[in-house]
Amino acid sequence: MDSKFLGKKYGPFHYEVGVEKVREFAMALAGGVPSSAFPAESPLVGHYTEYPAVAPPTFAAVYNIQPFAAAIFDPELDINMMMLVHGEQGFTFVRPVKPGDSLNTEGEITQFAEKAGKKFLSVKSTTRDAKGDVVTVGDWMAVIRG
Repeated sequence: MDSKFLGKKYGPFHYEVGVEKVREFAMALAGGVPSSAFPAESPLVGHYTEYPAVAPPTFAAVYNIQPFAAAIFDPELDINMMMLVHGEQGFTFVRPVKPGDSLNTEGEITQFAEKAGKKFLSVKSTTRDAKGDVVTVGDWMAVIRG
């Protein structure tokens, strides 16, 4: 990895939020029992036969990860994938995501660091809705060992 790639941009990546995608994600989170994770009065899902009003916050990992994935697989960065581990991720939510949203995510490399024989790559991803308003900002880090 070379610091000359600092600021390198990825995207935009388009994502259509569908009812079934949100429903399946919520079911996976709840171990197949949606009511255990989302009570009937919840605006999230309630029961798998109900229309999901909004996506669970962690659904952001589905649409916001695309620039991070593009960076770690970028041949110019020459990352040894056998030595890569996912370091951390964090999200800043501006508004809930709901079925029917049309999202575009762009990202850029924000940091390269080296410490204790490991390399760290950070990517910031910004997701906007069809109006161009920010919906979610993600911070992603990969650790490359060795």
